Amino acid sequence: MDQNKAVKGRIVTSWRRFKCCLVLVTTIVLGCNKKYDVVPLKGHLTYEGEPVPGLIVRFEPSVGRPSDSFTDENGTFDMSYTIDRMGVEVDTHKVTVIWPPTDGKANARPSSLQQKALADFKTHGPLEVTISKPDSNFEIKLPR
Repeated sequence: MDQNKAVKGRIVTSWRRFKCCLVLVTTIVLGCNKKYDVVPLKGHLTYEGEPVPGLIVRFEPSVGRPSDSFTDENGTFDMSYTIDRMGVEVDTHKVTVIWPPTDGKANARPSSLQQKALADFKTHGPLEVTISKPDSNFEIKLPR
């Protein structure tokens, strides 16, 4: 009797895994075939007028793929949609910043300027912006 339960349990578990995989594959295939209108977007991230380097800027549309970019030493970012396509989707986006320890040190800490920018997003939440056309001078000015 216990052996039958074990076999039946494995069959149910396998069936559940199969259904989950089928849903995942279907979502990926259908999602990858959808074409989104993507426009170039470049800009600057500043805090009290100072450029904020070394952060990741993320534009997350209401539906679709987010775009990311690192800010350079001048706080400049150039949004990347995919490896070979620059820009963001035409849509309303939630904009956030993230600090990654990029120097490979586990104990690395953000600079005081980076901490202030991150704290602004933690306090006020993401910015909400609508992107409808290309922009080569998009400004994220902090604090809000």
